[in-house]
Amino acid sequence: MIGGGAFASYVNSDFGFVHVYQISIYGDHGAVISAMLYVPSTASPKHPAPAVLAVNGWNNQKEFMQNVAIELARRGYVVLIMDPYGHGLSGGTIGLLIAYGPYGTVSALKYLASLPMVNASDIGLVGHSMGGLAITEAALALPSDYRSMFFMESTPFWYGFYSPSLVSHLKNVAIAFGLYEELGPLMMHEPTGFDAPRSPLLMQFFNTSQPVVPNVIYGSISDGTARILYQPPITHAQATDDPTEIAEVIQWFYQTLGAPIYIPPSNQIWQWKVVGTGIALFGAFIFLFAAGSYCLGQVSLGPW
Repeated sequence: MIGGGAFASYVNSDFGFVHVYQISIYGDHGAVISAMLYVPSTASPKHPAPAVLAVNGWNNQKEFMQNVAIELARRGYVVLIMDPYGHGLSGGTIGLLIAYGPYGTVSALKYLASLPMVNASDIGLVGHSMGGLAITEAALALPSDYRSMFFMESTPFWYGFYSPSLVSHLKNVAIAFGLYEELGPLMMHEPTGFDAPRSPLLMQFFNTSQPVVPNVIYGSISDGTARILYQPPITHAQATDDPTEIAEVIQWFYQTLGAPIYIPPSNQIWQWKVVGTGIALFGAFIFLFAAGSYCLGQVSLGPW
């Protein structure tokens, strides 16, 4: 149990190359935001690094974004993962799919940009599911404080929340929408992920009158108008544990924020953290059975 947990923690820090801190951020709405900050050894006030704010989906918590954080941090990015208001260990409240939040991402982005080891002109945002709404909130509120965005099984124009015209000026946006995505009607007005390229919402956002071609960059990264659609063969819930989608996150930030340390996107180690955690969980069960057996053995049944 102890060995598996220690190994998982060791992987989470990229075997000591990345320093991981549990932090609290005092949000603009009066609630405390619980977060984890990943700082690679190469980032310092003298050598500030690009940074990424990562946000989990509804009814999840920041640990769901650890796989992304591990892979970005070992490549030289400072990464902040956070519990939105009403999630995990953060304060505040949020209902199911509350439009416009607040999620706490505005405060988190301000905090990330203020760190001395962060190059404030090279900050990316990544959100899974409802986390897409959360990073959209931050991007609209602080348009000068980020350079690019990645939506994991999400879009910036959820039906009933943000219109394509409202988010048309978001900078350098990548959208990963799995072929087996279940929320096509909510996010794209299309029944399945297979139909997403033909979504009128998506075509308007990509400024094209034709179905969007996956893996092709529309617009220009240099002027902030870039758009790209990825379509991995996954469902909604698989995104944060899918090597293909995580590789797409890495590749997009390489293209839009630069590559502090180039490691091929397919080279990923987060799976070993999962192995370590699994060993620790198995050890915990063994410990409970052993402790229970010992306690039962101490029970006196009386004079019999």
